[in-house]
Amino acid sequence: MPLLEKLLGSERAAAHLAEREARRARGEAVLGRRFDFSRDWERYLDSARVLLEHAKAVDRLDHFSKPIGYLQRHAVELILKSLLESLYGIEADQMELDELEGPRRQVPNTHDLERLHDLLAVVLPTLYLTVPPELTALVADMAKVEDGDETRWRFPKGARGNYRNKPSFPKETIVPATDWQERLNEIRERHLRVRMGHHEDRTLVETIGYEAEGITQAQLKAGLITFDDAESP
Repeated sequence: MPLLEKLLGSERAAAHLAEREARRARGEAVLGRRFDFSRDWERYLDSARVLLEHAKAVDRLDHFSKPIGYLQRHAVELILKSLLESLYGIEADQMELDELEGPRRQVPNTHDLERLHDLLAVVLPTLYLTVPPELTALVADMAKVEDGDETRWRFPKGARGNYRNKPSFPKETIVPATDWQERLNEIRERHLRVRMGHHEDRTLVETIGYEAEGITQAQLKAGLITFDDAESP
């Protein structure tokens, strides 16, 4: 039985699929679908891939260079923030288990890739992990292009530092779009995949998930949460 039928029942599943086909025919997209398990960083990474492939096909790489670069760097930003959010959640749950008081650390409202990377480099060792060197190198390369002002990707004029109220890219700047995409794809495959079944060589995300699951089970045993709490997203 398909997963959708198990979740909704046959009649509701059929209605759901029919409505999806009708939306597709109308050219409509939907945000916030109940059974959409995609991660936001993957949406931007896949969007960058599609746009990059199109730009190559029509020989307009320069024309699409800013949106491609922005989609790629935003995917990196969301990867860093997603990892930080998971790790801070584990930290807060462990504090509760240990009956320690203190506020839960929050992911800062920043677009600075280097700052987010440095925060991740501080907290990952608590799980005996380190930032993948491929991710560290990519952050450094993207930061060089941004030169202290990530708004340059989004607006015709910069907002900070040497680019404040000046053209966002006053000089020719190489955007290694294909190289960045290939490196991001490798990072996804090697470190961010959640695979089916048991694997001794866990990816970074699988290791974090394994740790979170262990703490959840400890909370259940301690009566700090109920089964319903553990199942909720």
